[in-house]
Amino acid sequence: AIDGHTSVAVTTVTSASGGAVSESVESIRYNAPRAFQAQDRAVTVNDYETLLTNKFSDIQAISVYGGEDADPPQFGKVFISVDVFNAFGAPESRKTIFKNYIQDKTPLTIGVVFVDPVFMYVKVISTVSYNVNSTTKSTSDIATLAQGAISTYSLNELENYKKILYYSALTKAIDSADTSIIGNDTKILIAMRVIPLTNTTYSFVVETHNALLTDAGSRIGADEVHYGNTLTSTYFTYEGVKCLLVDDGLGNVYIAAQQNTYIAPLTKVGIIDYTTGKLQILYFNITGFDGNYLELYFTTKSKNIQAVKNVILAIDPINVVVNVNGVKT
Repeated sequence: AIDGHTSVAVTTVTSASGGAVSESVESIRYNAPRAFQAQDRAVTVNDYETLLTNKFSDIQAISVYGGEDADPPQFGKVFISVDVFNAFGAPESRKTIFKNYIQDKTPLTIGVVFVDPVFMYVKVISTVSYNVNSTTKSTSDIATLAQGAISTYSLNELENYKKILYYSALTKAIDSADTSIIGNDTKILIAMRVIPLTNTTYSFVVETHNALLTDAGSRIGADEVHYGNTLTSTYFTYEGVKCLLVDDGLGNVYIAAQQNTYIAPLTKVGIIDYTTGKLQILYFNITGFDGNYLELYFTTKSKNIQAVKNVILAIDPINVVVNVNGVKT
């Protein structure tokens, strides 16, 4: 009873938030010395990360970097990118709470800027060979196991800030998916997603922060151009024609029509920096696109792909293609 009232109803006005499972022993061993070093003040990158993750249990991943690493550089600022559980990034309301908390622990001369995470996906195309004499599993079973191994690799090794996809580790994970697997031939591409405007001319920039492949093979003549060697995309509609974005191996980007056996460039719309992996689309006006977004595919110079600053690297199952060959050995 409360004040003599035996019938009391309790109504939840605001849902609980910010909860988390108990911290593991490994997590405590990692965070405890860093929390001690921070001394409730934010000076180093580790201080910002430690203070925020210790205070807010809904933070799943965090990346902090100085303004000198921004493009262009912004000295006197610290950039923080946060990804909370059960969301892509963090709601504005949570970012405001995070900023109010950390700003009080930051030197007066330093400005705190919260930036949204950028999700960089990896497209995986793998041909898996397995020994049919050593298993009763079907090709579809092997494909499922290989796809599961790729998803597990992404979950355990990626899906966070400042991660690196190591090609050898990925292919080893595929080979280990089943004892009957002999080997795999796997190709990986960076996949960046953009939701373009339609029926209006605008520009946009995509940064991969990875050096891109520029070797297009031998040319018959000096004027021969290899389109789409480094950059391609999913399809969109331009002037009533089914098109895609392609590079020419020389740093130029075109809207091109996909013909039966070749790509026909229609108009130049941007430039690409193969050293930094930065794509700049300067004039883009389309009437529609396939699916929920336009996906841009980049072939990297290295088989290892890295994420920096506010980039989260992951392998989305919809970007995984597994072909299976059964062989007798």
